[in-house]
This record gives sequence, C-alpha cells and structure tokens, in this order.
Amino acid sequence: MLKNLGLNLMNDIIETLVEEYQQKIEIEKQNLQRIEESKILTMRNIDRIEGALLGVKDAQAKLVSSAAAESELALENTEEAEA
Repeated sequence: MLKNLGLNLMNDIIETLVEEYQQKIEIEKQNLQRIEESKILTMRNIDRIEGALLGVKDAQAKLVSSAAAESELALENTEEAEA
C-alpha cells in the first residue's frame, strides 16, 4: 500500500513536470512567433525606407543636374552677350 502511494506521488510529480514543460514550450513557441513577425515587419520597414532614400537621392541628382545645366546655359548666354 505504501509502495503504491509512493508510485502515485512520483507519477503526480512527473505529470506536473510534463505539464509545466509543455506550457514552457508553448510560451517559447509564441515568443518565437512574435519575433518572426517582428522580423518581417522590420524587413518591410527597411525596404520602405530604402525606397524612400532612393527617391530622395534621385531627386537630389536631378536637382544637381538641373543646376549644372542652368549654370552652363547662363555661361553660354554671357559669352554670346559679350561677343
């Protein structure tokens, strides 16, 4: 009888440990899922920001190009006026 009581107690302890470990595994899986979702969102944000940066650099290049062309045209007009 005492032996059965000891086995039941051990079995209860083991079952409790199994449940605790299963809960911990589930929590860690949920944490991993949140991390993966965060990674995807961060990668999308990086892509969006890089696209915006390219747009700004393109606008900057056009501005510099326009300023250079305008400067060259003004120089040509000055040379023609002096001639």
